[in-house]
Amino acid sequence: MTVSIHLEGHPMRYCPECARPLDERMSYGRMRPVCPACGYIAFRDPKVSAGAIVTRAGTILLTRRALDPGRGLWALPAGYMEWDERVEDAARREVREETGLDVTLDGLVGVYSQPDRGVVLVVYAATVLGGTLQHDDESEELGYFSPDALPPLAFPNTPAIVADWRAWRRERGSS
Repeated sequence: MTVSIHLEGHPMRYCPECARPLDERMSYGRMRPVCPACGYIAFRDPKVSAGAIVTRAGTILLTRRALDPGRGLWALPAGYMEWDERVEDAARREVREETGLDVTLDGLVGVYSQPDRGVVLVVYAATVLGGTLQHDDESEELGYFSPDALPPLAFPNTPAIVADWRAWRRERGSS
């Protein structure tokens, strides 16, 4: 049976090694797309995304997204890690690209994943070192918000991330 695999919105129907249609077969304990000709197994590996909670006077910097998913809703500055980056470098780069700010990472807030979402998100707490606050083409607006009064959010895990950030701050004696 030929299957259509969706990774980041792009269907994978053919083997990247020999271009034959993929079949669904039992492989490594679960059904996976497998090439019947060369045996290539198309593992559905998640992408790694990195971001940060950037704060000012107890408020959190969010971006209002100009793109889907979540167009018009608010999100933490974050994005996909490049293959040649360390995760910390990706977090700093994403903050700089999306907000114009240069940050130092103060510590790991947490690592987040959801079933059937295909993304692992690594979030750090960050402090602004410099730069000029300005949005990029991926966002319509930037704003600082109280953690108790967040605007409509693009991603359902953001409240849990904010709660973890609050716990992270309490552990360090920050207010």
